[in-house]
Amino acid sequence: MSGIGGSTVHAAPAQVIATSKAVRLFSVHIISGVSVGVVSLKSGGASGTIYVKETGTASTGKTIVYEPNGILFPEGLYLAEDTAPTSTTLSYVAEQGTGTV
Repeated sequence: MSGIGGSTVHAAPAQVIATSKAVRLFSVHIISGVSVGVVSLKSGGASGTIYVKETGTASTGKTIVYEPNGILFPEGLYLAEDTAPTSTTLSYVAEQGTGTV
């Protein structure tokens, strides 16, 4: 898939890639404080389908890699925080086309 790639850091729930674009997620890095951060990654916006749910490690960072092909989110990528981590870094490639990245 050719497209717009990058990494973004989030400290709150966010629409990472617009629902008008497919996106392939390659890794998630969760930084947790004293409590363990838990994030859900959805396709289709805030009320969309959960594709991935990951749990961090208390007082440290945890990286989860989805190699070699990543995970395809056909209707954008939304980050939901079930238990708020300090931050979440997502590495992805978004499909080129109409819509906002």
